[in-house]
Amino acid sequence: MSTRQRGEIINVLDYRSIKSTLDKIANDEEEDINENIQQAVSEVPEYPSREQIRIWLKKQDDEVADSISSLLSLNKKKSILRNIEQKVEYIEESESNSVPILASHLTLKDVAYYESHFKFADMTAGIYGMKSKEGIFGEIYTEAETAEQAKEIFISRVLEREDINNQYAEAADEIPTALIGDVDYNPRPRIVKFEDSNHLFIEFWSIKGKNTVYDVNEGNYITIDERARTSLRIHLDSGTIEYISTKDSSDHRKAVLDYVIEKFSLEREVRSDGGLMSFTTDGTSLFTDIEIDSSDVIDVKKNVGLVSTLDGFRGRNTNSRLTARDSGDVENDPMHRQLERGRDYRISHPQILLGEREDGEYELVDPIEIRDDFSFDEDMSVDDIVDEIREMTDYLSVRKFTVVLNTEKNTVRIWKESCSPSTRRLVFHLLADELGW
Repeated sequence: MSTRQRGEIINVLDYRSIKSTLDKIANDEEEDINENIQQAVSEVPEYPSREQIRIWLKKQDDEVADSISSLLSLNKKKSILRNIEQKVEYIEESESNSVPILASHLTLKDVAYYESHFKFADMTAGIYGMKSKEGIFGEIYTEAETAEQAKEIFISRVLEREDINNQYAEAADEIPTALIGDVDYNPRPRIVKFEDSNHLFIEFWSIKGKNTVYDVNEGNYITIDERARTSLRIHLDSGTIEYISTKDSSDHRKAVLDYVIEKFSLEREVRSDGGLMSFTTDGTSLFTDIEIDSSDVIDVKKNVGLVSTLDGFRGRNTNSRLTARDSGDVENDPMHRQLERGRDYRISHPQILLGEREDGEYELVDPIEIRDDFSFDEDMSVDDIVDEIREMTDYLSVRKFTVVLNTEKNTVRIWKESCSPSTRRLVFHLLADELGW
């Protein structure tokens, strides 16, 4: 662990995790702890503040500080992985599903990234397009062939630029950015992860607002700052951005998108003002809102989705919705054709099926081919259809993904949190290619 990371680890981790590890060392519950470390931990007060722990750790010699910092990081990785243990099979950097093995192989940033990926994977996303794909993003798209090369270019260019917060470089390193104690209403990058050379995931933290809660031990109400988490998945190949946030604010969304696009995707002229470097733009919007209309829904349902379990339509005075009974296909209802002809779609839940090939990769189960080659009873559920397709084809497995298309809010939801980043990207690209994003 580097000197910088040792100095920041206390403001990366939650207090409970730090205190738990120190208590285990003090109580001789950690394996392979030498006397120097135990002696150092014995100097920590019983109920220390975060600042007391930070100062104490800073006073230790490098070997002791490094050992304690590494153990703090390792235990936090194990804690996160246990919380997502039902999903660790979708972690792509390792073939092992063992929490101890994963914790020893993955960096703290990578473990935190997977926790974030699974949290945001099935949440509703707004879709936006970058008007420019130049600058740092353009260089990465042109020059990088691997995720590691993309990361190196990103960190190098961020550190060269005085107008970009160095936290973006720190967030791309081996531990998340040390944000605890430094979170305000401005979104700060906590994780920057290149999934491959063309896809970048960024998680931001900010204050969502104030919340008053009753502290039963103090017998009083206290006001706390609630955390907002926001994620961007940036597709450098297409210039498309998926935006998801626990903070429902257009100002917050604009602040995140404007900063990232302005700093990373524009090739701007540089002017010198007394030696101070500043950058100019023409003041126009830096991104476009990608809209989803009724024809888009029809195209997805026809060419990507095999069946739909819910379709909602917009009427002049009333809206109509067909919801499948027993998770079947709503298009089997006699009213569906009449509604589709006379009204526009408000919302739809097409089911996209992916088949696992012998090489372990997934591909779209082509709905047009399936409709041409097979017939299904009208009362069959989606699960029954999946089972039958698995039996009738050479796929090792068939997975279903519910996609929620909302034309009123212009949002997309890929309703499957238990999937790898690459599989989720495949589903998104199937939609994007069909709709010309």
